[in-house]
Amino acid sequence: MSLIPKKGTVYVVDDDEAVRDSLQWLLEGKDYRVKCFDSAESFLSRFDPREVACLIADIRMDGMSGLELQDRLLERRSPLPVTFITGHGDVPMAVTTMKKGAEDFIEKPFKEAELVALVEKMLDRARVDFSKHQEAASRDALLSRLTTREAQVLERIVAGRLNKQIADDLGISIKTVEAHRANIMEKLNANTVADLLKIALGAQAKACVPAPGSRTLKGGLLHSFEDHNDARQDHRRQRTRSEGTRGCRAARCGTDCPRSSAGPRGRAGR
Repeated sequence: MSLIPKKGTVYVVDDDEAVRDSLQWLLEGKDYRVKCFDSAESFLSRFDPREVACLIADIRMDGMSGLELQDRLLERRSPLPVTFITGHGDVPMAVTTMKKGAEDFIEKPFKEAELVALVEKMLDRARVDFSKHQEAASRDALLSRLTTREAQVLERIVAGRLNKQIADDLGISIKTVEAHRANIMEKLNANTVADLLKIALGAQAKACVPAPGSRTLKGGLLHSFEDHNDARQDHRRQRTRSEGTRGCRAARCGTDCPRSSAGPRGRAGR
């Protein structure tokens, strides 16, 4: 049997050694990894935000209280699920912590089954929140690669603005807008505008990206899809015409010219 716990990490913060020992004994017996701290300050100095975990903390402690600890975690935008241990007279205070996002609170003395169920619930939430946090961090890292101008163009693409409208907004040419769009797609590793929106909007993109064949989209984003496709088609047509013109001039309308078979009409059409 593996000696490594499989169920996740539980932080316990309480200035009462007997409570810490009791919780550690109980939770380690259920195959959780438990890390105990005698103060909120000690916990904050050693807390690893990259770990999938949850927190059980006393609401009243010497030094920094449980409420203050929660505020510090909120300031750090930590997704760590928190449950507070309270005495009978602390229920109103515990309700305040829940309004700020605490998972729950348990009154002393607490029942073993209820505590274990609560820990499992918090760790389930922690796994989901941690995944979302990682996705957001990855998305932010990609977006940070854009220049200021590219970020301005992306903002308008997401808003559903057409290339011409973006050019007018920023006082640049349509060709420049198209070049910025190409750079944005490359830097964000996006193959389609749908990919681009998923990166730019994150979880909101699911509500914004249309299903195949859909003709409606909130916020005018459908225009962005059509605009992108039209721009790609225009680019291909211009490239084809450019290559055809170069071939014609190089061959001086000889037998290899793609329009040589058209005779005078082909020459007249140049």
